[in-house]
Amino acid sequence: MHFSTSEVIHAPRDAVFAAITDFDAIERQVIRAGGTLTRTGGHGPETTWQGTASFRGTERDFTSRVADWTPPGGYRLASETSGLDALVDLRCIAVNEATTRLEILVDLKPRSMKAR
Repeated sequence: MHFSTSEVIHAPRDAVFAAITDFDAIERQVIRAGGTLTRTGGHGPETTWQGTASFRGTERDFTSRVADWTPPGGYRLASETSGLDALVDLRCIAVNEATTRLEILVDLKPRSMKAR
């Protein structure tokens, strides 16, 4: 299953990349939403997380890692949970010096009949 969205942001590409890699802020958002999240790696290409999140009314354990790191162009997250793999691409594309298009692409791959 593939999902994608994009948004034009009136900020330079470096600023947008800095915002989408502010992992401390992202972790706080996950915790405020009721999940748990523990970073088990550093920052950048070696970053990994373990956590739990509610999905369709069920608490699910997951692991995520930065699978590709290409600053300031973006990065890819690879996540696994019971029966489901997810790849999330975040891409920063400079429209001009002051404007960036942020593209988010999500590819979900079920590994079990229940996940389908």
